[in-house]
Amino acid sequence: MSRSAHRLPADLRSNLTPMIDIVFQLIIFFMVVAQITRHRAVELTPPMIEARQNNNDKNKTPPIVIHVIPGASAESAPAYRLNDELFERTDEGLAALARRVAESISREPGAEVHVRADRLEDYARVRPALEAARKGGASTVGLVTVSPGTTDEESTP
Repeated sequence: MSRSAHRLPADLRSNLTPMIDIVFQLIIFFMVVAQITRHRAVELTPPMIEARQNNNDKNKTPPIVIHVIPGASAESAPAYRLNDELFERTDEGLAALARRVAESISREPGAEVHVRADRLEDYARVRPALEAARKGGASTVGLVTVSPGTTDEESTP
């Protein structure tokens, strides 16, 4: 008898280690590429502020500015200022603010209402001023922003 007839079957197990290494490298590659594309998607072109300022030059009516006073945490503390009047963050204070905005709009029809707040101010304190302006009959309400290259004093209306 020959030796080939008594030979045992060959061991046909495959080694999966190189395939697992390649799969892990592909996973890492796609995670890195996803991070890079996500950061590129965030880049935005801001609107041109100069065009907005040119529109304000045509409108000679000075805006009605509601200031959100920073740091007024208690409801009894003044939270909003319109001209020289202070208003609390209570229902009565906000109703008085809306009446004062309505009076200002009746004196200067077509005047815009601007709400001016610190950039770190919580929106929960800005929203009541916006609602008071709307209740006061304002047709245009805007948030005051500072264009790059200007100081805070230059942006104060």
